[in-house]
Amino acid sequence: MTAPDLAAEMASVKREVLMKPVSEKQMLLDSGALDPGPGGEMDTGLLDAVKSQGTATAASAKVKGFSNLDELLSGSGGGKVGGSTAPILMPTDLLFEYGSDQLAEGARLSLMKLGFLIQKNPDSLFIIEGHTDSFGGEEFNLALSMRRAQAVVLWLQESLGLGDDRIRAVGMGKSKPIVDVNGTVEQQGMNRRVEIKVRPKK
Repeated sequence: MTAPDLAAEMASVKREVLMKPVSEKQMLLDSGALDPGPGGEMDTGLLDAVKSQGTATAASAKVKGFSNLDELLSGSGGGKVGGSTAPILMPTDLLFEYGSDQLAEGARLSLMKLGFLIQKNPDSLFIIEGHTDSFGGEEFNLALSMRRAQAVVLWLQESLGLGDDRIRAVGMGKSKPIVDVNGTVEQQGMNRRVEIKVRPKK
């Protein structure tokens, strides 16, 4: 997607943004960031950040069996996804501090990218699954994973006005690890993830 195309798409998303914070820590899209400047030109600072953020982090790492958010947005499909799209992987450590269900300051751009993708697919349901590592009991991890999934859904609802028919939260706890559960906290980073599954609306 070229910069002008992305600018137009993001401007469209921006028109639906609700400037009501979920919490003191929530970071919202600056309502003026996508407005044309004095010369009629778009301020592409945030757009550039949305396109390039995470290029050297786990957010853009290719993991077998998962879709990459950046690639979905910049691919030939123009951000269109469907039931055959592999689950989208968002490492939880980029969204939350370890053991916390409060969205981290740095979560803003990743969530804006996800919101942008959801906006481009009005006929799809996005299931936000929270997953944890193996440390702690079953009940604790199930509750933590659900709170994290709900935090993502709430941010998308309050910041972008998305309805319950577009996004849903599910907590999976530590039931579906993708790396060795005997590893250290650091080694189990990928077990701590938010996984997004795309399904057709019914």
